Amino acid sequence: MIWHRLKLSVIAGTIVILGLLMVGTALLAHRGLMATRLIAEADIERSAQGVENALNRQLLQIHGALAAIRPLFAAAGVTATSPAANELLRGFNLQTIAYRDMMLVAPDGTIIASARPRGALRSLPMVTQPTSIQPAAMIGPVQNPVNGDWSLYAVRAVPGWDGVVAVADVSTQSLMKILAETGLAPGMRIRIERPNGQLVASLPHDELAVGEWRHGALGTRPPDGRAFVATGDKGQPELAVVRSSLPGDLRVVLVT
Repeated sequence: MIWHRLKLSVIAGTIVILGLLMVGTALLAHRGLMATRLIAEADIERSAQGVENALNRQLLQIHGALAAIRPLFAAAGVTATSPAANELLRGFNLQTIAYRDMMLVAPDGTIIASARPRGALRSLPMVTQPTSIQPAAMIGPVQNPVNGDWSLYAVRAVPGWDGVVAVADVSTQSLMKILAETGLAPGMRIRIERPNGQLVASLPHDELAVGEWRHGALGTRPPDGRAFVATGDKGQPELAVVRSSLPGDLRVVLVT
């Protein structure tokens, strides 16, 4: 009888010890998962800030160049329709890789001067709409009908030039390449979206999705820079961050 009770006590003690070990193991595993998630969140938040900073530097450089056109032309005594206008704009293009062309566009959309040979591209009617320039805007993405490349057009009104606007042609492919050089961890994906859910550009590139609006796109969320769990296209959980550019009309979305 005593031996039987002792045996039961040993069994009960073993069960308790095993239970405690299982609980302890589960707690350690949970803490490990939480630590891993916190590290992943900090990593993607830091990366998103780096991408936002790189995007803002490009936008500031572009809009700074556009704002400098009028004083430069005034100092040189050149008008927007002068043959020398192309040469002045060409000097701007040699100083930066932020955009591939600088143009002056008339109110009817006709390109009246440009830094690069225009080829078949003779007009940009979409950049002269009244609602587009207040006094500066980023228009696009727009696909070049000649070569199929996607562009953003940075547009700035030029005071005193009778409706002529200064326009910088920004290659979305080149822009995304610059953003990718900010030291992203393997597997991170970049999306530049509008607050209304329109995809401007992405890395990896998604040709069919560029310019499309998607209901519930991550860019429609508050750009607070904090990591959150999102649902991927195939229903899988993903870690994401949304940040806003300085002009506020472009959103940086990082997903991993």
